[in-house]
Parts: sequence; structure tokens; C-alpha cells
Amino acid sequence: MLYQPGTVWDYGFSTDVLGLVIEKVSGKRLGEYMKTSIWDKVGMPDTTFSVPAEKRKRLARPLVKDPISGKDQNIYNLDKPVKFDCAGSCAFSIVGDYLRFGQMLLNGGVIDGKRVISAKTVRAMTSDHLGANIMNNAAGVEPHRDGYGFGLAVAVRL
Repeated sequence: MLYQPGTVWDYGFSTDVLGLVIEKVSGKRLGEYMKTSIWDKVGMPDTTFSVPAEKRKRLARPLVKDPISGKDQNIYNLDKPVKFDCAGSCAFSIVGDYLRFGQMLLNGGVIDGKRVISAKTVRAMTSDHLGANIMNNAAGVEPHRDGYGFGLAVAVRL
């Protein structure tokens, strides 16, 4: 443990662990579970944990060299398969799919007149769970996170 419980929030592997729990409980790989439970219902056909070969050319990639430092740039998980569907940061998507997911959240868990997740789940996802007494360390690593709290896997602008 890095900090006393309830004092500091920092990135960790808790969402990845939650994904593994979902796999264990559902008996399905996380990508399969997410596809049938969320992505298909929202209408997100290009969201996945594993990009098929025929779609790999669509992946956004960094410049080969950083224009400021001149150093080589590469994003590891674009070309190397991951060992598991890591719920914390390994999904691939397109803007249209992401917008539909955001619209579903804005609609309280409903899209195209169909309920995907409960309004209670949306509130849990989009409500700050840190509060004023918990220091947000993510802003130290990613300055653009300053002024944000965190819900269930969602940054919450304060």
C-alpha cells in the first residue's frame, strides 16, 4: 500500500482486477462480456480489446520521432497482443462509438429508447467519490487531471 486508506487517490490496477472478477463471475472473457452486455446494446461495433488484422491500418499512431525531443515514439499495446483484456486501459474504439457511449451516459443509461445500464450505475460512474479530503495524485502525473474527481472508471470534472 502506498498511502493510508482514504487519504490519496492514484492510478492503480483496481479496474483491471474488476475486469478479472467480471470474467470469473460471468465465465466469459471480458471482451465477450462487454460486447454482449454493453457495446452491442449501445451500438459500438468498432470497440474491442483486440483489433482484427483487417482493421489495424485504422489505428492512430504517434509520429515515428517526437518532434520536440527527437526520440523514437511507440505505443506498446498497438502492436503487441496483451495477455488479458485489461479493463483499465486496453480497449480500442472509434470516435463514433465513444460518442454513443457518452450519449448513453448523458441519457441516464438509455440509448435509442433502450436501457443499457441503470440510472443508479450512471450516478455511481459520474459522481465524485474522492471528496475534498482525498488528495488526487493523478494530477501530478497528468496535469490536465487537475480539477477532476473520479467516479467508477470515469473522471468527473469538479
